[in-house]
Amino acid sequence: MSRRVRGWGMRTGLLTAVLALVFTTAGLPAAAAEQGDDFGKWDGFWGPWKWGSQPQLTEKVPAPAALGRYDYADFDHDGVPNIKDNCLLVPNTDQKPAGKGDPVGPGDMLGLAEKWKKQHPDSRFRTDDQLGEACSGYNKNYLKTTKGLIEAPDEVKDQIFEYLGQSGPMFGGSKDPKPGSPAYPEGQGNFAASLPMCSSWKKESEIADWIASGFNDKTKGFFHWLADIASKPPFDKWTDCGTGNLPKPVEDTAFKYWFWAGKRLYTDENGGKISNRFFPGITEAPGFDKLVSDTPIGQFINRLHPGIFPKGTPQLGMGYIYRGKSYRDGNDTILMDWRGPNNYLVGSIFMAQSGWLIYDECRAIQTGVYHCSAVLDLVLDNSKGKRITWNEGWMPWVIKGPPSKDEYIDAIRSPFPSS
Repeated sequence: MSRRVRGWGMRTGLLTAVLALVFTTAGLPAAAAEQGDDFGKWDGFWGPWKWGSQPQLTEKVPAPAALGRYDYADFDHDGVPNIKDNCLLVPNTDQKPAGKGDPVGPGDMLGLAEKWKKQHPDSRFRTDDQLGEACSGYNKNYLKTTKGLIEAPDEVKDQIFEYLGQSGPMFGGSKDPKPGSPAYPEGQGNFAASLPMCSSWKKESEIADWIASGFNDKTKGFFHWLADIASKPPFDKWTDCGTGNLPKPVEDTAFKYWFWAGKRLYTDENGGKISNRFFPGITEAPGFDKLVSDTPIGQFINRLHPGIFPKGTPQLGMGYIYRGKSYRDGNDTILMDWRGPNNYLVGSIFMAQSGWLIYDECRAIQTGVYHCSAVLDLVLDNSKGKRITWNEGWMPWVIKGPPSKDEYIDAIRSPFPSS
C-alpha cells in the first residue's frame, strides 16, 4: 500500500490552533470560576458534564449509515475484497490462515474481544482465530495491520473507519476503583502503543484557513492552494506524513525517546478511564514523586492543573471512555472524552468565549489493534458561530503484547514481504 495524501504532523496543527486561541482571547475577561469544580461537573462550552454524556460538538451526529459500505472495496490491493479478506490491510493473495499459537495478551483484552464477537457475529471486526498468517494475532504479524493503517492514504483511513461500522471490544485494563468519578485509577492498566499520525494536507489547510479568515471559513483560501501544491511531487517526498524525509524521523524519535509514549487504559466491556503518558522517561522514573511532584513547585503546578502531577500517578491527563455515536457516520464507536477541568489541559482553558476540546473515537480492526481518530472542537465565540470541529489526525493503537518501542517502529517501517 502506498500513501497518496500528505500532511504535516498533527502536533503542528494542534499547536497552531492553541496559539490562535491564546492570542485571540488575550485581554478578554476570564470565565467565572464556578464553571469548574473539583469533580469537573461543568465543562463550559460543552454543557453540563455527565458520565457517559456525549459532547455536543460543532458537527452534529448524523443519522446512522448503513453497515457494509466498502465491503467489496480492496484496501490492501491484494485482489481479495475486504469482506472476504482475512487480513484487511496486509496484502496476502494466498489467504493462508493463521497458525495457532499461544494467545498474545493482555488476558482481559482477549476475553473482551471474544465476548464482543460472539455478541456481534456479523461485525467486520476479526478475532485472532479469524485472521490470516500475514496479520496473525499469535505472533508479531499483528503489527503489520498497524503498518498498513499508517501507510493508507488519508481518505482511505476515513473509509476504513466507516467500513468497520461498529466499535468493537473495549480495551481492558485494571479495575477503576471509583467509576464515574474523576479519581485516577490505580495500577498500570493496559498499555496502548501508538504513533500519532497527521491528517491530509487538505485537512491541515482547513484549520489554517479558518484562522486566516478571521475564524469564518474553513473551505478555501491561501492554505488550500498551498496544500494542493504540497501534496504533489516533488514536495511529497519530504512532507508525506509517516513516510516523508522530514516528519518521519521526528515522529519516530519523539515516540521512542523524548515525548509521547502512548496511553494507559482502564476499561471493562462498557468503558472506564484513560490517561495519556508524556515524557515517561522523566515522570515514570524512580523517585519522581519525591523529587518533583511532592516538592513545593510540583504542588504549585498540580494546584494550577491537577492532571499534570496527580499524586502517585506519574501520567499527564485523564479522560473517560464509553460507547456512543460517531460524528463521522452516526454508528457505534468508542468515545474518549477529555472534558472536565481536572481531566486534561484542554478542559482547563476557560478564556471568555473561547475553549477547545479533544474528542477521540476508536474502532477495532482485529483483536488488540484499533483505528482511532483525534478530533478537536474549537470555540472562539459560540454566539457568533466562530467554531469548528476538526479532524486533527489519527492514532493507530496496538494493545496486544504490548510491543516494545523498537518492535513497534521496526514493524511499521519494514516493507511488506510482497512489496
